[in-house]
Amino acid sequence: MYRARHLIGLPVVNVATGERVATVRSLVIDLVSGRLQGLVVQRGSLFREPQAFQWQQLHAIGQD
Repeated sequence: MYRARHLIGLPVVNVATGERVATVRSLVIDLVSGRLQGLVVQRGSLFREPQAFQWQQLHAIGQD
C-alpha cells in the first residue's frame, strides 16, 4: 500500500512508449470512504492546466 506522500511527485509514464508525460501533483480522495478516486497530474510547464484522471483510467502505480 502506498501513502499519499509517496505518490505525489511520481512520474506519469505512457506505457506504450515509455515516455514520461507528466508528474503526479495531488490526489483525489473520497472523503466518506477514504479511498483514492484519482490523480491530478501536471504536464510540462507549470503554466499548463493540470489534468485529472479517475482511478479506473490508471494502468499501474510503482516500479515497472
